[in-house]
Amino acid sequence: MHATNSLRFFVLGLSAAGILWGLGARAETYRWTDEQGNVHYSDQLPPEQAKKPREKFSQQPWKKELQEGEKSAEQLARERQLKELRAQQERLLQEQRDSDLSLLRTYRSEDDLLAALQGKLQMMDSQVKLTESNQKRQEEILSRDQQRAADLERQGHPIPKNLLYSIETTRREKTKLQDQIKKLEGDKQAITQRFTKDIERFKALQLRQKDLSQAPGSRGQLLAEDKSGREGIIISAVACSIGAVCDKAWVLSKAYVRDHATTPLITETEKILQTANPAEDGDIALTVSRIAGKGEDILFLDVRCRSSSLGEELCRGDKVRDIRAGFKSFIEAGLTRPLGEDLGAAPVKSAP
Repeated sequence: MHATNSLRFFVLGLSAAGILWGLGARAETYRWTDEQGNVHYSDQLPPEQAKKPREKFSQQPWKKELQEGEKSAEQLARERQLKELRAQQERLLQEQRDSDLSLLRTYRSEDDLLAALQGKLQMMDSQVKLTESNQKRQEEILSRDQQRAADLERQGHPIPKNLLYSIETTRREKTKLQDQIKKLEGDKQAITQRFTKDIERFKALQLRQKDLSQAPGSRGQLLAEDKSGREGIIISAVACSIGAVCDKAWVLSKAYVRDHATTPLITETEKILQTANPAEDGDIALTVSRIAGKGEDILFLDVRCRSSSLGEELCRGDKVRDIRAGFKSFIEAGLTRPLGEDLGAAPVKSAP
């Protein structure tokens, strides 16, 4: 009898344990989305989902826990911000590539550019001379009408309204022509400056046409995220007021690129600073873009490493991470000093 009772309690114990084990197994439910976009719920998590974003629900269905691989709202926001900055940067790079290709297709040599510049300046000189001739004619009309008005006044006669109107209209026309001449002279200076930059860019492109064919974002470029787990994604961006402050920040950006990139600077415009694509596993290439805003510009730095296992490891390592982290502090510190003072590389410290 005693043995029978013991056996009965043993069986009941096993049954209870099985029930409790089943309840325990159902206490956690996972939710994940597969590569086809299908949503799954299960108490068993597939191995391939172990390090991917998913949700786990405990016995209280209202309590959702953050799992390994799942991103917080702050991380998602930073990823969106980084994606937007890179999209703006790629737009500027594409515009520069289009401009470079147009320059190479339009002109065959530096002499062609100089000839085009002289042609434009001669045409504008002709416009200036024509405007000056019209201005001289208006001055003669104004002088004649003013003399006529003075004679009538000396004789004690009233000055006719149409004469007063002619004097006022001629004065306005004379002023308008003076403004046109100033504008034409300003346009001549702007065209000369633009062609001077185009000539320098053309000479650089002739030396580096192979670099032009390597479009950023394709082979040779790796925009790796920081996977160290210490601070997550680092966004190397600095906001600056439009004008002299941002111009100074741009000069500082160029100094930072020269000091931290291992590849030579191949593009230097008012909106893009870009070094050559990485050729070796240890190369670090940098791009800084000046993204225009309504009240301020954003200077955004990004890093490119060689598309290889060692290059990827470099781009995810502490050295590149410190370059990203040091950009903002270098620019902000430089803005507090007179331009040209201590413009060399500031040591980039590892973030804690």
